Amino acid sequence: MTFSQRHWQDNPNKKASVLFTDESISQVVELGQSPDSRAYVLQASFAEGDTVRDLETLNLYKSAGSSQLGENQVSQELSDHIITKLSSVFGTQFSKPLSSMGVFWTKYPQSGGQTVWKANRHYDLVKSIIEHPSIEDDVYVVGSDFAWGNLQFWTEGSLETVENVLFKYFV
Repeated sequence: MTFSQRHWQDNPNKKASVLFTDESISQVVELGQSPDSRAYVLQASFAEGDTVRDLETLNLYKSAGSSQLGENQVSQELSDHIITKLSSVFGTQFSKPLSSMGVFWTKYPQSGGQTVWKANRHYDLVKSIIEHPSIEDDVYVVGSDFAWGNLQFWTEGSLETVENVLFKYFV
């Protein structure tokens, strides 16, 4: 979603931030101000499971408005729900977004995935072996499957594992 003003932040010089919540919005990422449109960009990511299915239901009846048209169009009902949740999370009233788009990762080709760790395994030891599986070869493995906690399955988790490997083996 894009907004004409930063409802969520008083500091106009702050470039970006990430907020984790216990609401149906699991993560909010502020992407800063667009150099082209000058609008402020906020990405709200939602939890898995029933919450996502409920949101998909809210998005069934699409009409023209501030949403991007086409496959990523957001219904007025879904937009209103997201604005209500954002207002709750940040403790301030949000105005109608200038634009919005939505992607649901529950259908092919995305359709989700999961990583499972076997019980009774020492995570740090397994992760260390996966990161650098060969002592003799310059082979390193990174990716969101090896990220920990809330960053698992996210691009941010992938980048975190890249940073860890770079600092551990190259700096």
